[in-house]
Amino acid sequence: MEKAVKMAAHLLSEMTYCGALATLSTSHVYYHGITNIFRQPEFEDRFMLLGFADLLDHLNEFIMELPKIEQEVIYIGRENPYLRKAGCSMIVSPYNNQGIEGF
Repeated sequence: MEKAVKMAAHLLSEMTYCGALATLSTSHVYYHGITNIFRQPEFEDRFMLLGFADLLDHLNEFIMELPKIEQEVIYIGRENPYLRKAGCSMIVSPYNNQGIEGF
């Protein structure tokens, strides 16, 4: 299962030219595409770049703050309560595969 989750994050990032993050639990977080994120024009703004870098420095705390969701949730830019400082959008989608849950 771990290999499949890593591959899913990698493929999603490659297909969208964005970053992707996937979890098996708060202690198993996989991400890919950070370079894609930093290529976005918004990150020419140093404060947005630093806000996102701060998120990466505290990734486990960020994951633990996210509420458990039942269905896909979309947060746009500064309306995103979790990434407001970085001004990032985020799509969160839960999954359950053979009793293993994550997003």
